[in-house]
Amino acid sequence: MNHNLQFKIIPTSNQTPEAVKAYLGAYETYNQVWSQTFKELFGQDYKLFSNDFTRQDFIQTLHLNGQCVALDLIKEVDLTNSIDRDDSWLKSWKAEDLDKLIWQGHRKVLVNSYFTVHPDYRRSFGDAQINVGYIMGCLSVLHQLELGNSAMLGMMRNNRSMNTLGKMLGSSLIAENIIHNSLPSDLVVFIDKNVQTAASQFPTLVNEIYKNKTDFNQRGINERAA
Repeated sequence: MNHNLQFKIIPTSNQTPEAVKAYLGAYETYNQVWSQTFKELFGQDYKLFSNDFTRQDFIQTLHLNGQCVALDLIKEVDLTNSIDRDDSWLKSWKAEDLDKLIWQGHRKVLVNSYFTVHPDYRRSFGDAQINVGYIMGCLSVLHQLELGNSAMLGMMRNNRSMNTLGKMLGSSLIAENIIHNSLPSDLVVFIDKNVQTAASQFPTLVNEIYKNKTDFNQRGINERAA
């Protein structure tokens, strides 16, 4: 199957020169999309800083002919650790919901944030006409499975049908229509067994892209922490 889509996994530290190039390209797309989004929400004087981008463990990207057309940001948190629990990203999550995840055996979880699709590529791709955002979402949860994290948290904006995408990828609803950045969003969790069920239906194109991924983050999160 001919295509020019590449899935790249980029660490935010200890980067090779090639990884730095991909990292900067990902930031350019992130900055372009979210600067415009937040200016529309909060006014034209809004300034997007790089902190949320750089504080991640790694960035997952989808490139087409060398351009970053989609990405998301990934960080691992320990839900039994008070420092991680006080992370601003988790402020919308109820303590009892996080405690329930711990009780279910999901202590170290991934946090998936700032899911981004370049505005020029919010369309279907290839002969099978598969949506670029859907491809990116599939790749993200496939990487969750490979890393061995049993759960990944997400905050899905409802005005862009992100909650619908999450369901297609195997997400379970934790809280519905919470307000985040002035927009209704669903809090969801991707549990590995549900993702595995969803992944059995992923298109051939997705599996081919994932098989041929470029992983600059040669050691996974769990191995680094060991």
